[in-house]
Amino acid sequence: MGLLHEALPASTLVIAIDPGKVSNGVWLSSSAGGKVVEPLSLPVLRPGLEALQRLVLEHSDGTDPVFAIEATGGLHHVWVRELDQRFPGSVRVFASSETAAARAQLGSRRFKTDDRDCAALTYLARQGQGRLVIDRTEDALAAAVRHRRAWSPSARWLSSGCTTSSTRCARAYLRRSGMAGR
Repeated sequence: MGLLHEALPASTLVIAIDPGKVSNGVWLSSSAGGKVVEPLSLPVLRPGLEALQRLVLEHSDGTDPVFAIEATGGLHHVWVRELDQRFPGSVRVFASSETAAARAQLGSRRFKTDDRDCAALTYLARQGQGRLVIDRTEDALAAAVRHRRAWSPSARWLSSGCTTSSTRCARAYLRRSGMAGR
């Protein structure tokens, strides 16, 4: 989808998601028809994702939908990952500051509600704003390998049986590793 920073066609289904701890505020809308369904509050667990997927498949008209999600600490990660797997290239992430600025442009800066945040996210997504989600599987695997390599000397140190002072532990470790005479 090459729609980043280009206004979306009127028929595009935009799904705005304001993540929460227990439930996520969700809006489904298109410029042509306005709100597709009334604003929803879906649980953050798998049933909420499955309900959203059913709604999107039911209301999309053959074009790829666009998901606009506010980045809120760790609350949004699971939904971003799952939605990107189910609808590749359709997820856009927005910073909280971008949502607040859009709320101000829409005239509701002081009052933060799920509905106002979803309206701001829809507004931003319609303009083609947001950051695409990049598959970071390879980065995650490389980080895991680096982390393991960084801990392997420590793991050897701990398995050397040292439970007393650090000097004695260091000497025992060097003897066992064959580096004591160097």
